[in-house]
Amino acid sequence: MKVKFQFLVSGVSRTLSLEVITNSGKQMASFKIPMTGGWGDYESPNVDTNSEDVVVRLSADGEPYRLSDRDTRMTKFLIQNILLFSR
Repeated sequence: MKVKFQFLVSGVSRTLSLEVITNSGKQMASFKIPMTGGWGDYESPNVDTNSEDVVVRLSADGEPYRLSDRDTRMTKFLIQNILLFSR
């Protein structure tokens, strides 16, 4: 299985963490993705899941920032077009 998505950092540069785990919490893979300004693309290496209950967890270090001066929502990063697929 591979995980593919586009990301945008909110505020300062930070590191995005991607974990692939089972529903019971057993870790199958973990990746650190450096994020800088602008949209970025990411495609993980192939992860041998051997499981039907896959959980993908994304998190980032640092404090959240406002999306813009006019948008009061707070976030550390934005994700779009996330795909889980087999090769």
